[in-house]
Amino acid sequence: DGNVIRVIARLEGFTEPVNSVSMVKHLNEYASELLATTSAAAFNQAIMDFGSLHCAPRKPDCGSCLCQSYCVAFEKSIVHEIPKKAAKKPKRIRYFYYILVNDGENIWIRKRSSQDIWAGLYEFVLVEKAKKARWSTIAKELPYGVELLHVSTEIKHELSHQTIFASFAEVKLLHSQEIEGYQSVPRSVLSSYPYSRVIDWYLSDKAVTLNFQF
Repeated sequence: DGNVIRVIARLEGFTEPVNSVSMVKHLNEYASELLATTSAAAFNQAIMDFGSLHCAPRKPDCGSCLCQSYCVAFEKSIVHEIPKKAAKKPKRIRYFYYILVNDGENIWIRKRSSQDIWAGLYEFVLVEKAKKARWSTIAKELPYGVELLHVSTEIKHELSHQTIFASFAEVKLLHSQEIEGYQSVPRSVLSSYPYSRVIDWYLSDKAVTLNFQF
């Protein structure tokens, strides 16, 4: 709880960012030591209320605080500097262009590697771009000839450290051939493979395939 973190950080005078890995561990250990052996629930609620009403973020009532004599932050006059938080790193932006390569009644898929997100899950042929691109451009860059049949609207998916913008296009192979790194499976069994949530959304929402802007 944010109120509990603030109270503990001020009592101990912690100036390290409270969202750092080492400080999170230290705060948890310290909170466990403070925890009352009886009436733990009441104790927890009391600490949260104290942080919310008395040891507040902007206007703490230090003048009448019973913890004054052993509050390091008060002693050092750094109450308003605590707690500190490390700035979050900007999220990585990725553009995923999934291609449902239609080879008759089959679709080409592969299992994702363990070196990236969604490891072990399956996906369609994927082209990743650093910036948004047009489907007509992507189709021309493929090492095999295709005909664009239809494309989806864009799906935005937020992960903890990444933002994925995904869209899908179903294409027809102009010439029958193998696609390196992928396997061809019957369309009828696609649902038996595990996918990321983004692909599940696509497969479950047929309406997203109605945008024909290539």
